[in-house]
Amino acid sequence: MKKFLILSLMLILLSSFVSADLLLNLTAYYTMDDLVGSPTDSLGVNNGTDISDPIEGVVGKISTAYFFTGNDAVIFDDAPFDLTDTLSVGAWYNGSGTTDTIASKFWDGSVRTYELLIDPTGKASFLVTDTAVNIVTVTSATAVNNGTFVHLVGTYNGSHTFIYLDGRLSAISATSTNGITAVNSADFTIGAQPRASSPTGSFLNFMTGTIDEVGIWNRNLSALEVAELYNNGTGLTYPFTPPPPPDINITLLTPTDNQIINSTTTNFTYNIIFSLPLANCSLYLNTSGVFAINQTN
Repeated sequence: MKKFLILSLMLILLSSFVSADLLLNLTAYYTMDDLVGSPTDSLGVNNGTDISDPIEGVVGKISTAYFFTGNDAVIFDDAPFDLTDTLSVGAWYNGSGTTDTIASKFWDGSVRTYELLIDPTGKASFLVTDTAVNIVTVTSATAVNNGTFVHLVGTYNGSHTFIYLDGRLSAISATSTNGITAVNSADFTIGAQPRASSPTGSFLNFMTGTIDEVGIWNRNLSALEVAELYNNGTGLTYPFTPPPPPDINITLLTPTDNQIINSTTTNFTYNIIFSLPLANCSLYLNTSGVFAINQTN
C-alpha cells in the first residue's frame, strides 16, 4: 500500500545574529570625537595626552576623528594597558597604507608587548609578545585600501593572534605563545610606535592619516563581536547599541508547501534574501506531528 505523507516545510536560517556584550572587559574606548584637546575615554578612566597635537574634528567613520600628520601621536598611562592574558585592539583606519602605527604598546627600550599596524607592504598586522620573548605576528592576506576607511581588529586568544579586515577574519598566526603576554613601561600610544618609556621616550613609525573609534579589550573578541563592531560597514560606537536584526525573506519554490507527496525522495528549492553572510540553511520535515531536521546545506 502506498504511504502518503503530508510534508510541511520549515527553513531555519542559522545566522547566529545576536547582540554581543561588547562592554565586557572593555579597557578603554575612544570615539575620537573630541574637538579640543586629547581623546577622552568613553569609560571616563584612561584619557590621553597629545604629542605634537594631531588635528581634531576631521570627518570620521562615525562623527568626527583625529588626523595624524606623520609627526604626532596620543599617549595614555601605561598601567591600565598592561594586558597579560587575552586581548583585542580595534580601530577604523584611513591612512597612507604603508608603515602606519595605529595603536601600540610595543617597546619601552627592553620589553616588547603588542601592536596594531600597517606594515611596509600595506597589509594590516597584529603582534603580541609573551614572557618568553616569543613575538607572534599575524598579517592580513590582502593589503588595505588607501583613501577609504577600513575596520581593523587584532585579537589574541592566549596562544595565537588573529587579524580581521572589515568584519571578516583575514589571517591567523602560524606560531603560538606561552599564553602570558609581556608587560612593559611604555605608554599605550595611538598614531606612533613608542620605543622607550613615555613621555620622555622616542617614537617611530608615525601614522599619516585618520584614526577613528579605537577600542581595547582585555579579552579575545569573537568573530561575531568583530562583525557587530563593523556593522555592515557603518560601524558601531560606544555604548554599542546593537542594530535591529536584519530582514530575512525565504521563498519556497518547489514543491508547494503542505503538498501531499508520494515519493521517498523529494528535491526542495528555495530563495533566501538576507543582508548578512549566510552560514547554512536547514530543512525540517513534519512526518509524524513533530518537526525534525532532515538536511542542512
